[in-house]
Amino acid sequence: MQKGREAAKVKVESLDPKEILRGRKILIADLDPVHRAFLLKLACDLGFDTRKIFMAKDAAEALHFVKEEGVTTVLYDDSLGPRTLEGIQELLGKEPSESVFVFLVSQN
Repeated sequence: MQKGREAAKVKVESLDPKEILRGRKILIADLDPVHRAFLLKLACDLGFDTRKIFMAKDAAEALHFVKEEGVTTVLYDDSLGPRTLEGIQELLGKEPSESVFVFLVSQN
């Protein structure tokens, strides 16, 4: 039984996080257009498909993309405020937890 656990650990450790995220729809939510552009460039440099990257400049757009486009990976800047983040989390609460990724981007 221990041998099986060791084999499972090797599989998990060998996963590349970029490979897990690369095929997913990604939302970049930030008030600042310069920050959005920087995060878009970063995502493109990492090999993400530009057709699957959505950019929200305000809370309404962010919530729209999560709800209507089925985005489950979010790069969220705290400039949009905690209420928007709570709304996004509420919408994503319907998804399986292992398929949801929310990254908080902050200047701090």
